[in-house]
Order: sequence, then C-alpha cells, then structure tokens
Amino acid sequence: MTFNNHRTFGIEVEFISPNSISETARHINSVLRDHNLEITTTHYSDSNSRIWRLKPDGSVGGGGYGMELVSPVLQGDEGVRELELFLNAINTIDGVTVNRSCGLHVHVGVSDWKIKQFRNLYKRYIKFESAIDNVLPNSRRNNNNQYCRSTSDQFVY
Repeated sequence: MTFNNHRTFGIEVEFISPNSISETARHINSVLRDHNLEITTTHYSDSNSRIWRLKPDGSVGGGGYGMELVSPVLQGDEGVRELELFLNAINTIDGVTVNRSCGLHVHVGVSDWKIKQFRNLYKRYIKFESAIDNVLPNSRRNNNNQYCRSTSDQFVY
C-alpha cells in the first residue's frame, strides 16, 4: 500500500496513566528531548492544532488518570515517525494501560474532496459497517455506546 504523503492527518489516543498529567508530560518530554519534540499539557477545550498536547479526559475510567494524547496536524512519513516516537514514549511509563473506555481517533485531511467523494465514503461505510463492527468490541458496535452510534439507520442517502 502506498501512503499518500500529501494527505494530512491527526490522532487522538486515550489512555490511563498511573501518574498525574504533569508527571506524565515530564516523562514524555524527557524521553523525547533528543528528538527536539515536546508535549504541552492543556485543558480539555484547547484546540491548538500546531503542537502536541496532553489533555485530561473525563470519559476515560478505570483507575489512574484518564488522558488523551492529541497530535498537531501531521503529514507523510515524517508525521508517522513523530507519532511513533510519542507512542513509544508513552509506552515507557510503567503502569500505562488502556481499557474499553479508551478510544483512538484518526482525522484525515480531505480539503481537496468534493461532495461526490463524501457521498461515496458514506455509502461505503454504511455498506461495510457490520464488517467494520466485527473488529470492534461490543461496546463500540451498533448503538451500544453514546459516542459510537450506527450510521446505517441515521440518514437516508
């Protein structure tokens, strides 16, 4: 598969840390110091898309501190490498976990798309929603979660 190096993307990764948000950020920054990368702690409503952010996340439960790693707008292989460095830094923290309350969101830049491409994507998603659901836990399927609603019964296309 060829990766479109011109397409922008961003991610949000939810996880549980045994440490406070400031301690977690300090640890990540110490691991990434040699790469000239840094994470900033922000409030949940912050939307600065130019920096790596670590936010508290009240929807994440199960002990510890619920957090969300939010990337800036990334692009191409360099963006993938940055993402990998941040995820590896998080993985060096003893006790970091994920559970069914955690999620992963990927945003893909489609500023070049026209309405035809959006319609096509929507139709394909509806067609394959049950197959996509098969790789998800029950808590994320159909209408079992207030944040992950089924699209097939929401609109007429």
